[in-house]
Amino acid sequence: MKEKTAKVPERTQIEKVLISEQENFRNSIENSPLGIQIIDPNGNMIYANRTLVNIWGYSSFEELKNVPRTRRFTLESLKKVKNLRGRRIKGNILPQHEISIIRKDSQMKVLHGYNAEILWNGIWCSELIYEDVTEQRKTEEKLKKEQENFRNSIEMSPLGMMIIRLNGELAYANKAMVDLYGYDSFDELKKTPREKRLTADSIITISEVNCFYHPFVDCSNLNNTTHKCISFLRHIKFNDSNL
Repeated sequence: MKEKTAKVPERTQIEKVLISEQENFRNSIENSPLGIQIIDPNGNMIYANRTLVNIWGYSSFEELKNVPRTRRFTLESLKKVKNLRGRRIKGNILPQHEISIIRKDSQMKVLHGYNAEILWNGIWCSELIYEDVTEQRKTEEKLKKEQENFRNSIEMSPLGMMIIRLNGELAYANKAMVDLYGYDSFDELKKTPREKRLTADSIITISEVNCFYHPFVDCSNLNNTTHKCISFLRHIKFNDSNL
């Protein structure tokens, strides 16, 4: 009897340690800065941490869980969710994906997700870890539009513009420059040797001037007509190359 009595405190201590570890693990998930959700094999959401609930704009997991998927995801993302589940069933889990969700207040958020399998209450489920990248995508889209506007302003400029690499290769020419030479496209112009695009004197002039001098050059177009142009030479960085 004494031996059995002595082992009770030891078992109780082990149980306390296990309970403490479980609590620490749950707290680490619940308070993670990333949104985490668990999806069972039937496609049902059985857990979402506080961060993910907040991202969706709901007050509790139960409230979020009761909202139909059609009100939680955009139409395009619903197709992605369906595809993700289909891949999981086939054992072909997509490591990462990006979806757009609809918050409770009807605002949209863009989430970057990481997929994994996890044993949850003795059942293999899908663990989805989400990072809110909404502002990042907005910034990227804004930068993309600014770059597009800048490129359009150059492309549609009434002044001819071209970019030449240090090795003499033609890297870019806008529409006005292509039209000046009489070609249909930049690719056609690029394939034309410099000797056919410039007079001999102009080739020598360009090779001798520095980047602050504005020499006159003679450009020969497709019809062998010569146009006298004033050129503005500058060194620039183009596609991470010095030109």
